[in-house]
Amino acid sequence: MIDLRANPFYLDDEAEKWVYDTLSELDDNGKIGQIFCLESISGDVEDMQYAFDKIEPGAMMHRPNTIDKLQTAATQMQAKCSIPMLIAGNYCHGGSDVAVDGQPYATCMGVGATNDTEYAFRQGVLAAESAKIGGGNWAYAPVSDINFNFESSVINTRSYGDKVDLVGDMAAAYIKGCQSVGVASSFKHFPGDGMDIRDQHVTLSVNSLSCEEWDASYGAVYKKCIEAGALTCMIGHITMPAYSMKLNPSLNYGECLPGSLSKELMTDLLRGKLGFNGMIVSDAAQMAGMSAQLKREDAVPLCIEAGCDMFLFYRDFDEDYEYMKKGLETGKLSRERLDEAVIRILATKAALGLHKGVSALPPVEDLHKPEYKVWAEEVADKSITLAKNLREDLFPITPEKNKKLIVYSHVSDNVEPPVMRPEMEKRIGGDKQALFKYFVKQLEEEGFDVTVYEEELASERKLDSYHSKEAVSQYSVALHFCNVQPEHGRAARINYKGHCSNDAADTDMYIPNILISMGSPYLLLDAPRVKTCINCYTPSEHTVDALIDKLVGRSEFKGVSPVDQFCGLEDTKW
Repeated sequence: MIDLRANPFYLDDEAEKWVYDTLSELDDNGKIGQIFCLESISGDVEDMQYAFDKIEPGAMMHRPNTIDKLQTAATQMQAKCSIPMLIAGNYCHGGSDVAVDGQPYATCMGVGATNDTEYAFRQGVLAAESAKIGGGNWAYAPVSDINFNFESSVINTRSYGDKVDLVGDMAAAYIKGCQSVGVASSFKHFPGDGMDIRDQHVTLSVNSLSCEEWDASYGAVYKKCIEAGALTCMIGHITMPAYSMKLNPSLNYGECLPGSLSKELMTDLLRGKLGFNGMIVSDAAQMAGMSAQLKREDAVPLCIEAGCDMFLFYRDFDEDYEYMKKGLETGKLSRERLDEAVIRILATKAALGLHKGVSALPPVEDLHKPEYKVWAEEVADKSITLAKNLREDLFPITPEKNKKLIVYSHVSDNVEPPVMRPEMEKRIGGDKQALFKYFVKQLEEEGFDVTVYEEELASERKLDSYHSKEAVSQYSVALHFCNVQPEHGRAARINYKGHCSNDAADTDMYIPNILISMGSPYLLLDAPRVKTCINCYTPSEHTVDALIDKLVGRSEFKGVSPVDQFCGLEDTKW
């Protein structure tokens, strides 16, 4: 029997009674409706009517939108339901994860670089308070993965780092901050991403640790998340053969299923060994890490039968809905498991007070409380890290001694997150170019004479791939501004221009070159002999402002690298 009085629900008599009374009133279709979390990309209620015609969904995930659009969508969708919905989002980093006009904060890795859990707590508060303004009450956060593999194509700055205690402490602080505001938190992606270079969106991913190694790393992080009271956990489409085969000796390696389909990992490990009593949600059910493993009619009901409580999205709604119904009719999904799943879903809602109804939304003006901006400025100042510097007399860089600068732009066209309305992808891509222009503008306002490198410049001044001493002698410092993101199946890398990397940091032997990464902290891989590297972790104007302060000497570098910025390579240190 599920203990609804214990961690993480802590329900009182009234709330517990509502859970069981509501369960008793649901028929099979009502229960199946509760285990589906649908996805609203457009934010238009009419676009979701096809699902409402068949079920009353237990949850809805909204993608970032304008705050007024989010409020309208949440209000209209809740009005369609007799049982209040969980309204979710990837509220991982701050207000801008909720609404395009929300307050940006730091990435998780930027927070990790502060080495201070207060900034993770604030991250949770900011994300949750912004979510509530848009009608949200469920955060698919924090990312509790450990970025052990610098070539990870999906985690990178989404993680707090590669240090076990740091990741666990930061994730726990986020959970406490988020849930203190009344928004459910969901640590992810159990059994742990950041080991494999592959992306579970596009293929199966593997956590290859031994059981003992996992216990001391991911298991330790998840224990802290559970102790912090996380109401939910998101299961990744990631296999962990060592534990699957230990818990079920009849399995061979090739029979090990991803966490989202594995009884061994969800029921035996997460619930049994780790003692998680909260609600489990799958990662997106259309991702290849799940959809390519079994026939769909087997995978859909198995997800719930194996221990998951809520089914996130669908590949084809009509098909997945029918497979879930058919699974219940044929016994692939037992009524006992279905009831357990619905109980935990309802208990999560009750823990948020939804058994008393949906509260009025906070005013839109609260999206930009003055303290949010202060928090964003502080975390930017505390996170920026001087990751490498072999020139003791380089800083500060001032117009008096370093008047003429040449600045290189390494800005990828890739846009994250991977799911977004086309108009938002265009906006975000433009924002990346705008951030470089903002950086140049801030340098010029400091009094520097800035030349932006372009391919035409190489031809005019013979600043070609050989980077002659004569070509660069007119400049005092070269700044390489990198704003690159992972692409599906490959890690974040610098994409140099030209056949022989015309814009590479090869001039460091003649004038100081500074590699500045606004995102991934691993770019020394592509510029191993550059003598100075600054990792910023978060591409935002707040970060650029803090960076300029540090370059000119108004502020010290305070960040502590939360990962091995040298990528385990000796040559990157020299």
